[in-house]
Amino acid sequence: MIDNSKIKLCCKKMDKAIFSEKIIEYDICTREYSIEIDAKSVRVLHFCPFCGTKLPKELITEFYDVLQNEYNFDLNNLDYPDFKNAPEEMQSDEWWKKRGL
Repeated sequence: MIDNSKIKLCCKKMDKAIFSEKIIEYDICTREYSIEIDAKSVRVLHFCPFCGTKLPKELITEFYDVLQNEYNFDLNNLDYPDFKNAPEEMQSDEWWKKRGL
């Protein structure tokens, strides 16, 4: 569960869409904002659909790079999107904050 008091969002509508209405998904591990289009399609958001603010760069590539390069992690053992097999720091925003990303 994401603690919304620790995430700084661009506007109150985005906060409501993520935490109350749950129409926008926020992945704390990869800093990715997305919206489900239909049962087979998800779109990553680069701008807030409410206020137009540019959202922070998602870190999915960096996430996998850190797992491989720093932890010698076998990505075949990764249970996406839960990342339950990943090292503890990689299961939250700790890893990217610690690296200044």
